[in-house]
Amino acid sequence: MAMQTQLRAGYHVKSGDSLSSIAQEQLGDQALWPTLYDLNREEVGPNPDRIFEGQRLQLPENECSPDLPLELQTSEDFSRLSDSALDDRVAEGLVALDDYIRLPVQHALAWEQRLAELQREKLRREGFDALTDGETLDEPAEEIALPPEVIAAMQKGWDESFPGGRSKERGGIFVEDAGLEFKESKKSTSDEISINYHDQDPHETLIATGHTHPYDETEGGGPENVSFSGVDLARLVTAYEPVQIVQSGKTLFLVARSPEFEAYVATLDDKGKKQLSDDIESTYDQSRNASKLPFVEQVEEAVQLVCRTYGLVYYRGSADALQLQETI
Repeated sequence: MAMQTQLRAGYHVKSGDSLSSIAQEQLGDQALWPTLYDLNREEVGPNPDRIFEGQRLQLPENECSPDLPLELQTSEDFSRLSDSALDDRVAEGLVALDDYIRLPVQHALAWEQRLAELQREKLRREGFDALTDGETLDEPAEEIALPPEVIAAMQKGWDESFPGGRSKERGGIFVEDAGLEFKESKKSTSDEISINYHDQDPHETLIATGHTHPYDETEGGGPENVSFSGVDLARLVTAYEPVQIVQSGKTLFLVARSPEFEAYVATLDDKGKKQLSDDIESTYDQSRNASKLPFVEQVEEAVQLVCRTYGLVYYRGSADALQLQETI
């Protein structure tokens, strides 16, 4: 963020102040005291160590982009914005992420970091959008972020996955029209969930399906962080959705069809698709049966093998972000 010496509201010296303490308090770095002295040499005099209670010192501030909306044209207005208010303005396009924003110097680093976080969030969301929009990318994003609506629905599903202490998968479809909406499936058991594709209205676009993988104490001690099943992965051959999501504990998993996988499936007739689905399940089961790893690691190993073998894009992570797994 570019810094230029401009003036803003002054500072009244208090008892015990020094230029270095004022620089630390007002500018965020005591090493900036020479900047304060240069601005206030006439007021302070020849000795920068001698300032007095009641003196009014000028303070520098940042450059302001002339394109900012009027409500952000003063440092006083902008410095009072909360993180959520800034997020709203960014989302509405009122503030560009690469704008130079006029705000007090002591806030500059914090806001610069906040804007950098927003930029990373924007890129992660673009990575998710590319997967669900079916865009053909040279490389999938290294890191993606799920929309808040998806995170909330998946967490709610997980919280409700142990009625009476027994496991029961929860899930449904994510559709988009005016906004992103989750429609919950009413048909599920401890072993599997029936995806409610029929709940999609004609004017809606199917973005993703999601479900939970709960295991109670009667199922191997209630493990968490359990990724996709072989049936889940095989469903990608004939499924309507571009993305599948699973939550188990705090961990979120996402699998998507790569352009190469899409192109191959498009060459298959119904018999060929059935064979490919069977092959995916068989590859998954063989991997697990041959593994001596604990259950959760068996599943992860089998998922990565299927994704590597058949060209599927695989992410895992948390509500904050999901990272691309090196399988392809």
